Order: sequence, then C-alpha cells, then structure tokens
Amino acid sequence: MNILSRRLKKLPKDEQKYIIEDYEEYFNIGIQEGRNEEEICEFLGNPEVVAKQFIADYSLRMAEQKNSIPNILRAFYTVAGLGLMSFIIVFPTLFFLFCILLGLFVFSLTITIKGMILLIVIIISFVNSSIAINGVDRLREIFLSTGLVTTGILLFLINIVIVKFIIGKVVRFLKSVAEKYGMGGNKK
Repeated sequence: MNILSRRLKKLPKDEQKYIIEDYEEYFNIGIQEGRNEEEICEFLGNPEVVAKQFIADYSLRMAEQKNSIPNILRAFYTVAGLGLMSFIIVFPTLFFLFCILLGLFVFSLTITIKGMILLIVIIISFVNSSIAINGVDRLREIFLSTGLVTTGILLFLINIVIVKFIIGKVVRFLKSVAEKYGMGGNKK
C-alpha cells in the first residue's frame, strides 16, 4: 500500500484517496474471505505497474475532457511508459503526425509571409515610380500578393481545424494502445 501511495503522488489528492480506499476495501474483503496479504497482493498486481496504469488512465481521461496539447503530451508520456510495446507503437505514430502537422503550419505561414513581403515590395516600388509605367503588371502583382496572404491565412485556419480533429483521434488511439498493451482490465 505504501508503494502504491508513493507512486500515485502525480495524481490529484481526491483521485489518490479513491484508489487507496478501493485497494483497502479489496484487502479487507480478501482477509474476510480467509486470504493472506501476499495472496491479495499477488491478485492485485505489482503496485508500481498498477500505479502507472492508474496514472495513464487518469491522463487519458484528462486528455479526453480537455483537448489541449499539454494533456495530449502527458497522456502520450504515461501511455508510452506502460511498456516497451506501447512505446514502440505510440512514438513513431505520433512523431509522424507531428511532422505532418508542423509541415502544414510552416507551409501556410510561408505562403502568408511571402504574400506580405510581395505586397510590401509592390507598395514600395509603386511609390518610387509613376503609376502609368507597368500599371497592369502592378495590379496583377497586388492581386497575387493579396491572394497569397488570404490563401495562407485560410490554410492556417484549416490546419487548426485539422489539429482539433486529430487530437480527438490521438486520444482514442492512446486509449486503445493503453488498453491493449498496458492497462488491460485494471479500470475503476
């Protein structure tokens, strides 16, 4: 019980209290049924592994309730810590997703910045020369630059929607990996 209590320090106090009370109840029932403490401990499992499983379960619930990057990273960290197999499955998948999303954001920002730079260059060149010279080309360049800026901003907003969608899917993926490779039947 002491090992379990120490390992659960990462959880909120009310969550710790609930788990400890649950385990004390298991011990009391087991003793009433005539089992000794060693048999009960063997039935409940290694307290360090059990604590990891409870922490992973809590992290996943928090990531489900509040879809934020810190909660997702915390859930990833705890699920990956459940065992080698879960780490081997979770890490490459999330790394691949992260690289794709980062690439999309960099692409949209690059288009936006390129459009802004082009617009600034057009305005500077427009001020320095007369309107009559190459007026059609400048008008085309203004439309091109504003098109680049709006396309970049639109892509950025679409990326935000994609990230929100993927966060929900990542939480479900982490839950399935945790259930299959780590948490098994240890649920509240």
